[in-house]
Amino acid sequence: MSEKQNLIQVGPGTQVLEIREGAASIIREPRNIDITGAIGTVVEWLTKRAATHDLKRTHILVDREGMAINLILDETNYSTTEVRGGLTVHPILATFGINSSKYRTAFQMAEFFKMNRFWFENKQVAMELITQLMGFKAKVDKEVEKLEGNRGDRRHLVEQVVKTNVPEKFNLLVPIFKGGKRQLIEVEIYFNPDDMTCCLVSPVLNEEILKAVDEKVDAELVQVRKNWPEIAIVEV
Repeated sequence: MSEKQNLIQVGPGTQVLEIREGAASIIREPRNIDITGAIGTVVEWLTKRAATHDLKRTHILVDREGMAINLILDETNYSTTEVRGGLTVHPILATFGINSSKYRTAFQMAEFFKMNRFWFENKQVAMELITQLMGFKAKVDKEVEKLEGNRGDRRHLVEQVVKTNVPEKFNLLVPIFKGGKRQLIEVEIYFNPDDMTCCLVSPVLNEEILKAVDEKVDAELVQVRKNWPEIAIVEV
């Protein structure tokens, strides 16, 4: 060891000198921590870990469109800690494709309803809707055949058949977000008269999502401002 010490020059500002020999473990940089969880994750993390961080070098990014809160700790360090909390649309609601412009044929929609009738508020309404959708194309074709020379307004016929045979609205009982309870959602079927495909729309669902995001995000931010006022909060 004395020979090595003679070869090493220690500057005046050096406080710690570490000499490693043999198969010593590799020195690594601190590992980045990146966590994503439910909407309450940020507050939960701060409750248990705030005392171990300099909160004046910490900020929160609020993304309402993305339904998320992003906590960034040790913001000036190379190895930072990021904790995200957010809302995620429930998988079953996503499969319905409401307000997504996901078009299906009437038969495909009927088959989908048949496999997911559990989520209807009223199972009898679901079965009636399935029956009407199953025979939708046949009803349109039958009406077309009645017209002289088959030169009628097909678009008008499709709209007429929809109006007289398919319910304008029905209710689903589905959770909107993962971890949430089932809620009553009013849904409409929109038909494209040009090709007779259909999709699901729901202004009510849009309103519920926007309201829930604001309420849940604001509730988290209230706790942050109350308990950790040093943290900068930025809306993006």
